[in-house]
Amino acid sequence: MKTYPVKYSIEPGSFTQEQIRANDNSGGCESVGLISVMGKFGEGPLSTLVITYDGHSKQEWTGDQLFQIWTLIAKKIADDPTTSPGKAHLASEVFETVRSAILALPGEEAH
Repeated sequence: MKTYPVKYSIEPGSFTQEQIRANDNSGGCESVGLISVMGKFGEGPLSTLVITYDGHSKQEWTGDQLFQIWTLIAKKIADDPTTSPGKAHLASEVFETVRSAILALPGEEAH
């Protein structure tokens, strides 16, 4: 797993593409989602906070955007070798079920 320090700003124009490209340890994005977790995994309840920002609309993510990301997270969980077999199977079923259902809706497409 690659780790690197995070520098962020939601102000338009705070970083140029040239500044991002000039540093091999940098990356950029146009939308961001952060899940803050309080508590210890596997040892009781967790408290979470989800923060999102769409750099194009300058708004929080919509429900449809959250749904798309949630579906993609299910796929990542299914494909991750550290996921237990039962949970990997369930996550794969969730991803495929949601994908099939979206493709069956008029005017919708899977991303």
